[in-house]
Amino acid sequence: MESTKKMTLFFILFFFCISCSDNEKTNYPAPTGTWEVVIYEGHDSKGRAFPIDGIPTQFTFKSDGTGISLMGISYENEYTFTWFLNRDMLSIKYANGNIETYQIIEYSENLIRLLQFNEKTNETISTNFIKNFGR
Repeated sequence: MESTKKMTLFFILFFFCISCSDNEKTNYPAPTGTWEVVIYEGHDSKGRAFPIDGIPTQFTFKSDGTGISLMGISYENEYTFTWFLNRDMLSIKYANGNIETYQIIEYSENLIRLLQFNEKTNETISTNFIKNFGR
């Protein structure tokens, strides 16, 4: 009887903790506007940093859920996408069907820090965007 009470209490606490952790996720505002990628950092499955060649990249997120990505030295390559924000997860779907999903780690008026995990390679990529003023 005592073990049944303990198990019941354990499950109540377990489900309470699960529901609390889900509620702690932040609802971030839409990242509308033009953002420039300024830092790429990669980490392998053992946490070791590795360099990533950063191609100059800008993302423009429109309030209607569409956007344009400009890449290249002179921003000569243009890619259209749709985007969706769910709490702390940002998903970008390109016109060619590729989907990238990021977790928002930090968000302010001028900075967004994103984290992307590659399940195939167990690598994590951190990307910092700054608000692109005056361009």
